[in-house]
Amino acid sequence: MKIIFLMLIVFGIFLGITLAATETTLRARINPTGLEFFSGSGHHLIDEEIPKIEIPTIEIPITGGPGKGWVKVERLKINKFRTPSFDFQLSSNGISWQSRKGSAKLAGDWSAEYTLILPVEASGWVEIVVADIHMNVTAIATALDGRPQVEVQSCEADITHVDVSLGGSFLPWFVNLFRGPLSIVLKKEIHAQACRTARTLLLDEANAFLHSLPLHFAIGNDFFVNYYLLESPLFTNSYIQADLKADVVYSEKKCALPATQLGDDAGTHLGMITFWLSSQVPNCLLNSAHDGGLIQILINKDTSSVGNYLKTSCSFLSICMGKFFKKLRNDYPNQYIDLHFHSLTPPELTFKKDLATLNVTLAVDFYINPKGIKTKPLARLELITTSSIVPYIEGNRLVGTLNGTTAEAKEIFSTIGDVSSTFLSVFQKLFIVSDEILVNILLKKGVPLPIYDNVTIANSTVLNVFDGFVRVNVDFTTVS
Repeated sequence: MKIIFLMLIVFGIFLGITLAATETTLRARINPTGLEFFSGSGHHLIDEEIPKIEIPTIEIPITGGPGKGWVKVERLKINKFRTPSFDFQLSSNGISWQSRKGSAKLAGDWSAEYTLILPVEASGWVEIVVADIHMNVTAIATALDGRPQVEVQSCEADITHVDVSLGGSFLPWFVNLFRGPLSIVLKKEIHAQACRTARTLLLDEANAFLHSLPLHFAIGNDFFVNYYLLESPLFTNSYIQADLKADVVYSEKKCALPATQLGDDAGTHLGMITFWLSSQVPNCLLNSAHDGGLIQILINKDTSSVGNYLKTSCSFLSICMGKFFKKLRNDYPNQYIDLHFHSLTPPELTFKKDLATLNVTLAVDFYINPKGIKTKPLARLELITTSSIVPYIEGNRLVGTLNGTTAEAKEIFSTIGDVSSTFLSVFQKLFIVSDEILVNILLKKGVPLPIYDNVTIANSTVLNVFDGFVRVNVDFTTVS
């Protein structure tokens, strides 16, 4: 939960991975309900971090009475702590949060020495009860080395009640010499420590975490995310908004595709966070996957339900590859064909009103089974496919509905005779049927959205498709 709270405090900062508007590929906006949701996570960080606070040794002179001396309080630690309530507010000056009704109990040791004629020494324990802690902190975002950082603009603290108790073996008159001044100094130190702690949690904890973030990091299977922070996010009375230049690529590939124009209308259901995502992001991924040779599949005799159709020889009443190619059945009898599908050009995903369309141009190479690594294909077809999908979020999964698929095949070259229009027509129809079955299965299964630190996407999350971008109004929920 620590990272969740850090995300709350610096959400606008973390989202402030920005570049010029013309390069923006992701726009993110945190709304007041998002702040309210994540504010609960702050209690866990406070409960964990506050008891770790090391309060410095306090020493003051004893000026009462005819003699002189000193009193010292050390090893002061927080034994009990009740987390205050937090209220967060947005303004053009940054994000502010107020705490109230917190309390704490501190315990430590005191020692003193006082010289009148002869030195007198005493020691004992000190207990401090602090109640009704009020704080008001304002922070903004800045950029350092391409990463977000937090700046505390102001901090005010007020502690309504501080009670100091001293115990041990001592003479009452001796303690009365310094009880009053020591209590005043301890109260001042606790007041100062309140804002010092707020700055430490932000400047040390948050900034160290944020500055450690890599600008290029792996997300699995040799895919990487790249980003760089140039500008600070926008703070208003209603939201924090930042523009992000980021891409997802395979291996060490680079992406030079232009970004599409993003909107800024959050719709009627704002959600806790609103995202606008350019079609450039998935297309960079598809581009690099194509360049890396990832978009390919081999269909052979072991592929379920199609093995018989790949035969070079079959009975009079059966249908197989050999029926369409005389040279194939004469030169390669009683064998099988391997079909190697691979992208000819980078696939392209386009967003239009309420619809996502994926255009893919594939090469389909014919080989005698088994396909050799350096074997030249017997023939090659070009297959141009278009699939229209309506994406949406159901439960905590990204799913969709297939609106239809088209396919158009043509011959590129052939060493086994001309590819007939009959074969092309049958091939197109079989591809469409197979593709729609596969795509529907994948869309129904969907992509699970992550659960992080028991926080996941709520059912009320809404996804809309617009020209050139998608908008997601995200709500969160906790899971046990």
